Amino acid sequence: MKNPNFLNQLSGLLQRITPTTHKLTVPLFTVALGLSVTLYACQSSAQKEITLCFAVPANEITNWNQLTEKFNNDNKGKIKITLNKPDDREIETLKKMYSDSLIKDKNTNNSNVECGDDNHHYDLIYTDIIWLREFAQYLLPLDKHFKEEELQGFLKTEIDNGKYKSKLYRIPFRTDVGVLYYNNELLKSKKVQVPKTPEDFLKTAQNFNKNNDLDYLSWPNKGEALVPMFVEVLYGYDGFWINPYDQVVGLDSPKAIKAVKFLRKIPSDTAEEQDAKNKFIQGNSAFLRSWPGVWAEAQKPESKVRGKIGIAPVVGGKGCHGGWGLAIAKNIDKERQEAAIKAVKFLTSRESQLLFTLSHGSVPTRKDLFFDPLIVSRYSHYPELFKMVDKTVSRPRLARYEEVSNILQTSLQYALKTETKDDAVEGIMKKASEDTQKCLTDETKCSN
Repeated sequence: MKNPNFLNQLSGLLQRITPTTHKLTVPLFTVALGLSVTLYACQSSAQKEITLCFAVPANEITNWNQLTEKFNNDNKGKIKITLNKPDDREIETLKKMYSDSLIKDKNTNNSNVECGDDNHHYDLIYTDIIWLREFAQYLLPLDKHFKEEELQGFLKTEIDNGKYKSKLYRIPFRTDVGVLYYNNELLKSKKVQVPKTPEDFLKTAQNFNKNNDLDYLSWPNKGEALVPMFVEVLYGYDGFWINPYDQVVGLDSPKAIKAVKFLRKIPSDTAEEQDAKNKFIQGNSAFLRSWPGVWAEAQKPESKVRGKIGIAPVVGGKGCHGGWGLAIAKNIDKERQEAAIKAVKFLTSRESQLLFTLSHGSVPTRKDLFFDPLIVSRYSHYPELFKMVDKTVSRPRLARYEEVSNILQTSLQYALKTETKDDAVEGIMKKASEDTQKCLTDETKCSN
């Protein structure tokens, strides 16, 4: 009811009725009451439930459902989150869904757009850490909506990675860091320790002869999943990919060449990230470079390494920083923005992250959850993992990240082929460096 004083004003009017109009009091009150009910009904129907459109990766949909259902129940009749997912498991598909929506919405008002596959509109944006630079121009700055004390419970690195040009656009939901899994049983049988440096890693490899399907290390050798692995090894050799401050490219440096040659000495026959995980979980590799979420998969009853694995820092010491957070599309009206802010606060809350972590096996962005008894009882390695998430190396935050990443992926795939000769590596990486520099300078030269 938009005028809460309506009944009070009506009561005052009735009180001013003189005795001479006494006989009119009852019918007058009846008419007035009927009018107030009618007005209330009309105004209530005008207060339509706000629907927020949201999409998440296909493999997370079940875990997200439990959170959105709780939010929808708590805000019944006021706000509803409608969840969507890509048709496949590819993260690139999700990114395109969001990118198409944000670009399309840039010059249109979407206050009345309903969620659905045909509309391609999203209010809540679930963004990978490497998308923020590209998406920032389409997102709502969140600084004034989140007080400093509300952000103190999060990992500082996650808050920092949610900012672009000093403005906060993304509230962290789950973090990621590259880690090294090892099959403790296999290492004990070979009487070797977990290696810490690239040199140690190569020495330890001599204890493992490839028999049948047994690999020394499983890692994906194509796609974006290859990039974090390379960045970690590159850091281990004190090299760099792209300096984000002056955009100098270091792919043809002697340190980068050493990093590539290191990877050539531990070849992988698993092209996809999931293939590498499966090989390790089936007990067919001694080590696996991956993300913390693999732990939950490795502890399932059907896993051949259940209760046999350990986790350690990656070769080189610092894992590549990954992670996901929530942002809000900028071009929506104030009422929708307020609903979206409420949703983001709920979804990134301690309670929501606790539920998601327990069901999905991902890593929270709230510091105290690494030591929460419920989480530690299921994932005993999280206190140790807490030390790793604060020591990471990042991929460069660039508007043309996807383009320069594609150049690196293509170059690495060629350089890591067994038929490629060692002396050809330098030339491959020199061209990769030149192509990357051209792409950073001129968008039209980003093809590789």
